[in-house]
Amino acid sequence: MGFPNGPLLKALAERVMRNIEIIEEVEKRSPDRVSPEGFADTQLLISLLGVLVFPHEKASEFLGHLTSRYPKIEDIVTVQFFRLKGRRFHRSDPDWDESYVRNFPVRELPHYLRNGIAHFNVLPIANGKLFGGVRVWNRNPEGLITFVGDVAFERFRPFAKYVLQGLSSDDAPYRIENPEDPLDELAREEAPADIRPPRLNRDHWVEWLEIHGNDAQSAKTALDRHMVAEIRRRRSAC
Repeated sequence: MGFPNGPLLKALAERVMRNIEIIEEVEKRSPDRVSPEGFADTQLLISLLGVLVFPHEKASEFLGHLTSRYPKIEDIVTVQFFRLKGRRFHRSDPDWDESYVRNFPVRELPHYLRNGIAHFNVLPIANGKLFGGVRVWNRNPEGLITFVGDVAFERFRPFAKYVLQGLSSDDAPYRIENPEDPLDELAREEAPADIRPPRLNRDHWVEWLEIHGNDAQSAKTALDRHMVAEIRRRRSAC
């Protein structure tokens, strides 16, 4: 694998797209394989989850931007529950309708998915005997569930490609650069000054100690007074 040119996230998006295309091509040539459609969807899920978890701040903004421009949120995820400003919006409520979904903060969807995945708040969803998708949920710092959504692979696939194409595009409205190398940041830090006192010359100390009656405490006090007097003399001369 060649070294990625340019920002890593952009290079990863391009490579994930190519991986998915290769797997889909293999599936089309192998119609008799057992549940062949599962391999591409698994690759799609694992790769896109990596793209969602990797991004730093600026890429997270771009993911929110891409999501908000997608035609319909229900084509991305079936929102089962979300909590917004103290209100609970639950699909099982009798008055649930499209107006509830319109209240959902679409730009926050990548954030919800990212947090849920990072904490492994993920359960598989069956489609008959196949692995049809995943249920993802998010919790806030207080431990309250703030979002539950079902991601069906078949509907999620076009959105995933849309996100990957957006991340790999040269026309993105956000510049998604690599974060700074931490070693470069460390190199700019000033080394802390070493203010530990140096060792005294042993012969000089022995003589100093002798003229102070071999009393170590008296010798040290005299030395401190001598240094203070020298400091004051030099400062007054400035």
